[in-house]
Amino acid sequence: MLGRSLRQMQHLYNGYRNLTTRILDPNSTSTHQGSNTSRSFTGLYNLARGVVLAQSASTRFERLGDRLHFLILSETEEFLAEKDALINTVRLHFPHLRISS
Repeated sequence: MLGRSLRQMQHLYNGYRNLTTRILDPNSTSTHQGSNTSRSFTGLYNLARGVVLAQSASTRFERLGDRLHFLILSETEEFLAEKDALINTVRLHFPHLRISS
């Protein structure tokens, strides 16, 4: 059950990470060759897609990506701690069982 929850959480995180990456760097997934992108004082303008992203919006998406990264690390640590606690409980109450970590 913990493994399945962890895989679901990682899948969700990867989806959000891919989304923020595509928003911040639209050329990273684009197959269009030679797209014209320029960075200006007001933000990012991708001529091939006609998208304007203000610098403040870009900063917010970068912070969102950082927060998501921190969230996945925190959640993973909690899952691992819960797994260790369960293993220790089983070892305490059933010492004759062999349990791999």
